Amino acid sequence: MGERFVIGLTGGLAAGKSTVARLLAERGVQVVDADRVVAESYRPMGEGAAIVRRLFGDGALDDEGGVDRQALAAHIFEDRTARARLEAEIHPFVRRRFRQIAAQGDGLIVFEATLLAESGGLDDFDLILSVEANEAVRLERAIARGLSEDDARARLAAQGDGAQRRAAADRILTNDGDLSDLEAAVDRLLDDIHAEMRASASQEIAAGDPDDGAAAAGRTEPADFDDTSDRRLLRHGLATLAFRLERAIEDAPDDFATFAAGDGVRTPAEIVRHLSALLGLLHGLLEEERIWIEPMPTWAQEVERFGELLQRVDGALAHWTPADPKTAERILQGPLADAFSHVGQLTMLRRLSGSPIDAANYWKADIRGGS
Repeated sequence: MGERFVIGLTGGLAAGKSTVARLLAERGVQVVDADRVVAESYRPMGEGAAIVRRLFGDGALDDEGGVDRQALAAHIFEDRTARARLEAEIHPFVRRRFRQIAAQGDGLIVFEATLLAESGGLDDFDLILSVEANEAVRLERAIARGLSEDDARARLAAQGDGAQRRAAADRILTNDGDLSDLEAAVDRLLDDIHAEMRASASQEIAAGDPDDGAAAAGRTEPADFDDTSDRRLLRHGLATLAFRLERAIEDAPDDFATFAAGDGVRTPAEIVRHLSALLGLLHGLLEEERIWIEPMPTWAQEVERFGELLQRVDGALAHWTPADPKTAERILQGPLADAFSHVGQLTMLRRLSGSPIDAANYWKADIRGGS
């Protein structure tokens, strides 16, 4: 089995998510549509049909034992509790089914789902891609598809402003232009991913099998979690993250929060929001309670929330002992390393916006982590 790279594809109504999925499929990428997985499971004897029957009874099924879509809609259309009960069981099933499909393939595999960020399981993906377009464009497209203007506006409103979706995204593909613009953006995306895959493969070849010759090279297997030093290192990492973020944004111009370096590039406010989302994810790893992030009204409130979340995560680390000793390493190489890269983006945006930060010797910085 070759190398596998798994992409989670999401986007709001009429943003162009399905078009991107089609373009990827046309270029040889395997695309798994969450809606199709659900539809297949709603057939007679399907797992989805069994879930619907257990939740809502035989009245939600047709004569052949499949899901009666109209009857199901009657249960969940205006009953948020009923919808939440259904989603709580259907979403994990769809994730399990996707994992089964992905495990059988290699190369690029895309999972297309509207509620990707909201349904959990983001760690299953190497990249979260969100297709975005401004609301006026989305409204026009939705009406062109046959929706009335009132229905289109209602559906857009029901999906919210998409902040959680964008905060979860590693990459945003802006689709405000025509099809040729979107095709070019998809081609650039594929070029970037293939380059990343080649680089990863080269590193693995250079490194070889980590188990081969370990003793001869003097290497040892990873030690068990050190209750003191590993925790102190992670907490110092959090303190360093806070210090670097403060350096990246101090004395920034008033309009820095909304500085746009180009299409598909997060603004500083969106980056800080994403940093908070990473802390929310980290809190879930530590306390089994992920904190979901919504946009704050102001830049100051975004920054303040980041600080509050960092304190909560540090507090969780203070008494944390992992079930798996490798979890500390995964925290370091996953969400914590990701957060540092985004702070680096803020520093770069300061330079691009004409307000570079002063040079500093971080080696000598007086950073005090938890102990």
